[in-house]
Amino acid sequence: MVQTNTKIAERCQLLTTNPGDLVMDITCGSGTTAYVAEQWGRRWTTCDTSHVPLALARQRLLTATFPWYELKNPAQGPLAASSMSANRTARARKSAASCRVSR
Repeated sequence: MVQTNTKIAERCQLLTTNPGDLVMDITCGSGTTAYVAEQWGRRWTTCDTSHVPLALARQRLLTATFPWYELKNPAQGPLAASSMSANRTARARKSAASCRVSR
């Protein structure tokens, strides 16, 4: 069993990925790769042949706290995306209402 230091996993991920990239760890272990990926804004997926490492990784990730970061351009952040989604929904409803046939 190999336990990777978080600093090593962090350095590897920061050198090879950008925020939002997908990181895959096919030998989950204690979830170090997923933990570091979550900490640095990478998406992640992991798997293992046993349910024990998955339970350990799940517990580690659910109890972890991660720092909050200020967005460089808040207008492009999650709130902007949710408002754009709401605008699309409103336009779709308006379009659907205009297409209804009255009887």
